[in-house]
Amino acid sequence: TFMKKLGLKFGDVIKIEGTGKWDGVWQIQDLMSSRFAGKKKIDLLVPSNIKTGYWKKVKLYCLKDKSKTNYYKNKMAPPANKKK
Repeated sequence: TFMKKLGLKFGDVIKIEGTGKWDGVWQIQDLMSSRFAGKKKIDLLVPSNIKTGYWKKVKLYCLKDKSKTNYYKNKMAPPANKKK
């Protein structure tokens, strides 16, 4: 529900602070379960061998500047497959 409230869509880029080593720029790629609707929660896709965490006072910034958003989207894009 916060995606709608903030005007975010899939593929948009956000910046997260307050999670320690997970602070940084992230791309929105999925939604949380509907059971969390209306709650102030986010989930981060991390390797499966990482223990889950719980943080308070996490700050989330929407990168509305399209030039910055496109810059980060391009940085995060998977490398193109090169055919030999």
